[in-house]
Amino acid sequence: MTIILNPSTIVKPCCEKNVQNNNIYCLYDANRVDNFSTDMLDSHYWQKKNAIVGSAQGRGTTWFVQIQQQQWVLRHYYRGGMIGKIVDDKYFYTNQLATRAAREFELLKIL
Repeated sequence: MTIILNPSTIVKPCCEKNVQNNNIYCLYDANRVDNFSTDMLDSHYWQKKNAIVGSAQGRGTTWFVQIQQQQWVLRHYYRGGMIGKIVDDKYFYTNQLATRAAREFELLKIL
């Protein structure tokens, strides 16, 4: 019996790196990002490089960034609902791995 897999379903290994710069904590895949800098988390960085190819509005602006053959999304996490009217982007921090961004990163590694 021969099993043929769709190439998009083959999981590529992740070279997870962790960067801390003052109160900024980042997880990223070093296989996909060369020379990561926390400056990359600011839309002005990408605007200077003419890499922004679009945007969308929601709870703030979501930026669509084109880097070589990759398409990235850059957005700031804002709270929604009733609590979002009181504290828009403040969260109770226990540890990096418990953050929404870190949990989403873990999920993306297995999708």
